[in-house]
Order: sequence, then C-alpha cells, then structure tokens
Amino acid sequence: MGSEGDIVLSYGDTLLRTSDVSLLNPGHWINDNLIAFWFEYLERELYKDVASAIAFISPQVAHFIKSGASNHYNIEEIRFMLESSKLSEKQLILLPINDCITYDTCGGSHWSLLTYKASNQSFEHYDSYTGSINRTHAEQLVTVLSPFLTPGREIDLDLDLSEMECTQQMNGYDCGIHVICNADAVCRKLFRGDESAIYEIASESVIKEARRKILRIIYDLQKNQ
Repeated sequence: MGSEGDIVLSYGDTLLRTSDVSLLNPGHWINDNLIAFWFEYLERELYKDVASAIAFISPQVAHFIKSGASNHYNIEEIRFMLESSKLSEKQLILLPINDCITYDTCGGSHWSLLTYKASNQSFEHYDSYTGSINRTHAEQLVTVLSPFLTPGREIDLDLDLSEMECTQQMNGYDCGIHVICNADAVCRKLFRGDESAIYEIASESVIKEARRKILRIIYDLQKNQ
C-alpha cells in the first residue's frame, strides 16, 4: 500500500492522491478534490454529448466566486473569469457550496449544491441537511452571479433562490456524497428526460452505493492510463 502522497489518478485538471481516495471509505467526509474529480467525470464521460451546455464549476472556483460577495477579492477579476468561462451561454451551471468562512483556502464542514438554469433564470439549492447554514453561503454566490447572468434584474433572494427537496443525510459525513449524486440527478432530469424527483434519482440506496461506485471508476480509469 502506497503512502498518502502517492498519485492514484491524474484526470483532466484533477490529481487524486492516496489520501484523497482513502476518503471514499465509509465514515469519511470527502474533500474538494474528489468533488472536482466527479464533476470532471460527469463532463468528460456521462454528459460529454451536452458538455458545451453545462458548466461544472469546481469547489475551488466556486469558493473564489463566493469571495466576491465580501469584496475579499477584486470583483473585476471574478467578472473576467466568469466572462472567459462563458457562463452566460450555459443552460445549466452547477456549483458545490461549502460553509468555509475563510477565502484563502477551502475547508468548512458541510457541502451542498447550487444550480442555475438559464431556461427560467432560476437558482436552486440542494442541501442534504436542512439545519445547515449553507443557504447563507449560497446567497453569497447568487449575489455575485446574478448581475452577470441576469443583468438589470433586481436581486430578491427569497424569489431567486429556491430550496429544493432532496434526500437527507443520515449521518454527519455524507454531505459531499449527496452533492455528487444530486449533481448527476439534476443533469439527468434536464438532459436525459428523467421525470423522477431529485430525491428519487439520488435516493438513499444510490447514495449508499456511491462511494463504492466512485472507487471502481477511479481504479478503472487508472488501469486505462
């Protein structure tokens, strides 16, 4: 067995080490690297035929965008990044939300998912723990993104950001797994015509199996490199 720093997989812009992959064992809180990997996998594999219509935003970039709400970084730098990413041309944007309150590093203790659908100019928040404070963090992202995505429209967070029903976590460490499963579920509904509810697509059984599924995918990709 290799050390924690050994590289297990290099995939797109994501580098997974033994320490990252070990977090997929039961009882661990998954980190930003694993969520970034899964978003890249969705883009490159499961939804590659519609990838130009979807923006899978990594946790690191989502955290950087959120910093604009507190003027911690130059908002013009964030705007330039948003324009270069052509987010305004996407049908769906997916952003992992974390409750980290510092802006120079990722961290925090809870993940949730924020989405934007261009068809009805709506932001939706999927949180696997309704008692979390992540809506506040989602609101910060909306205040930065809304002027760019819906220019000229006054922001009303009560109307523009909807809390969506989704499967609730049964423990204190599976929030990131819920984000991964909910992201896939949202894409399936919009681009694959699945009429089931998000909590039915990303059901308890799907979430329970997700860690083993992702491990298999990582090692299958490793074998093909």
